[in-house]
Amino acid sequence: MSAFLDVSTIATPGQDATAAINAALANGCPALYYPSNAVGWYQTNVDLTLNPSGTVAVFGDGAGPSRIMVAQNGGAAFASSPASVLDGFISFRDIEIASQARGTPNAESVGFSFTGPPGTTSLPNINFRGVRLSNLTTGIALNRVNNAIITGVNAQYCSTGIDTTDCGDLVISDALVELGGAWGVSIKGTPAGQASHQAEGARLSNVSTNGQVAGLYIQNFSFFDVSNGSFTSCPSGGAYLDNASQGVLSGGEYQGGSGSSAITLTASCNGVRLAGLFAYGSGNGMVIGGTRHAITGVTATANNGCDLYMEATESAVTGVNLWSPGYSIVETAPAANNRYTGCLAAVRYLVAGNGSTWV
Repeated sequence: MSAFLDVSTIATPGQDATAAINAALANGCPALYYPSNAVGWYQTNVDLTLNPSGTVAVFGDGAGPSRIMVAQNGGAAFASSPASVLDGFISFRDIEIASQARGTPNAESVGFSFTGPPGTTSLPNINFRGVRLSNLTTGIALNRVNNAIITGVNAQYCSTGIDTTDCGDLVISDALVELGGAWGVSIKGTPAGQASHQAEGARLSNVSTNGQVAGLYIQNFSFFDVSNGSFTSCPSGGAYLDNASQGVLSGGEYQGGSGSSAITLTASCNGVRLAGLFAYGSGNGMVIGGTRHAITGVTATANNGCDLYMEATESAVTGVNLWSPGYSIVETAPAANNRYTGCLAAVRYLVAGNGSTWV
């Protein structure tokens, strides 16, 4: 078997190459090269884990020139749900995945769909670099895949750009997701105690979801770090955290719509830190539920309602700048025992008698 398979030697642009590519993988093909062409390569559900070693590289001449078209039928360009444990490495670089309905936002297809066997995260490590995704229901969908690295990805007109479930030790960096109809980046897990729980450890840096209907969604996940992101112009909210714990949102900008919040933490959140970020141009800046959070050095402005709407308990708010014309800080039940230190607020407002203090 040669070092790589040039897809043009077994497929014709615009015609279904799925069967031929899957056959080559099952025969031990270690790499797929998609050369540039004007028509686009066509395939649905190419299964890279057919390779016995579980180690496959997929590469092209750049997003745009090396375009892979997937049928608008709910399938995926690359998809795998192996029944057994695999050990290896899968990488994608310098290719584009687009629906055959290119130009139509949020078509029914998926770019990449990988699911590990039930009860374990046993798929090989997966690496995405320099990949463009367009006009898809989901750009990248990972379920029970540990140690995935997603960098330099550009997703446009995808309902959800990046969707992960029970993917521990996840890295997403320098990614742009825009103009889609749902969450730009969704990081979910099954609750702790369940067999498939691997919902710990995610690092996001320099991620932008400008123009998505909603920005960042984190649910049932702990130990995450989101830095220097731009989750703005998202009418349904910049970031929404539910049952999220021991995580950090630092730097960057968050903006929802006039009827939503830039940042929301639900009542099940615990130990989240917001630091040095901007929450602006929304119905409310931050709606904070849960307990034992730290909000430090945050600036909120141009929000229609309240800059900081506190339902949380036992949380520390330090050195924030709150300059919207409405209320700067509002506490409402079950808020209690919060401490506000060194805060600059246009309109200070606290509910008395709940144990909170202002210094």
